[in-house]
Amino acid sequence: MTLFKKHSSVHGVTTQLCAQSLHLGRGLFQFAVTPLEAVATIAQDIGMKPGYAVGLPADEIGVFTLSNPWPSPAHDERTVYLDQYSGDVLAEAGWDVSLD
Repeated sequence: MTLFKKHSSVHGVTTQLCAQSLHLGRGLFQFAVTPLEAVATIAQDIGMKPGYAVGLPADEIGVFTLSNPWPSPAHDERTVYLDQYSGDVLAEAGWDVSLD
């Protein structure tokens, strides 16, 4: 397995993202990690509140973690897990508070 590093900057924050190449049998397959700019667009599209945090994948099977953590009001607390390759939402956790 070979690890490639790519620098990305969003809102003045620079980070390193990784894409890996796996040698599987006869060929070389490269899987590109979703760019941080695309993660920010996805976060906006799914309604993450301003000030959300982005956790980067730790390894080739990790996920992006978007969170609106405390001290947000409980109904705004939300954690969303994104596939690092497709950007698809894999899971979501939050409060479903109804005061009816």
